[in-house]
Amino acid sequence: MYRFIFAFLTIASPLLSIGQCEVTEKVLPDGTMYYYAETVLFYNTASFRLSGNIVTDKEHYFLNLKPLPYPEKPKGTKLKKSISVVLDNDSTYTLEFFDAWYHEEDTSYSISFQFNKKDIDPFRRTDVKQVSIDLGDGAKDYVFRLHKGAVRRQLECFIKPKNKL
Repeated sequence: MYRFIFAFLTIASPLLSIGQCEVTEKVLPDGTMYYYAETVLFYNTASFRLSGNIVTDKEHYFLNLKPLPYPEKPKGTKLKKSISVVLDNDSTYTLEFFDAWYHEEDTSYSISFQFNKKDIDPFRRTDVKQVSIDLGDGAKDYVFRLHKGAVRRQLECFIKPKNKL
């Protein structure tokens, strides 16, 4: 009997962890508390890579993207363009630019876009198909081949009533 229970838990535990949310918090120097989910890889080729995650301050929601290659400094901090996001149901949404910055001695770059509050619900119900982002050399389309449902799942983690951040 114990072998059966152990075997069941061994098989079922990875399935149970799919629905769990790992949320990390960080206080910025200005005192603002931000909550963020784990960064996941959305797109990867020999030449390009795009990873990202959802970040929130409990009031606003942001899609934080980390492209590779990224623009040279200071060009990346001057980018202020919106992005176009296509969901699996072929509906298109625009996320407005929020902020861009270089990390740890310019070893990586992040650019954040803010969700319009009225658009959050469709993102909670539908996977992302593609993001079109202009990093200064014209728009590049990143078709989400990896972790297509990550944005949806991460938003759901933050918005669930039972999840108290």
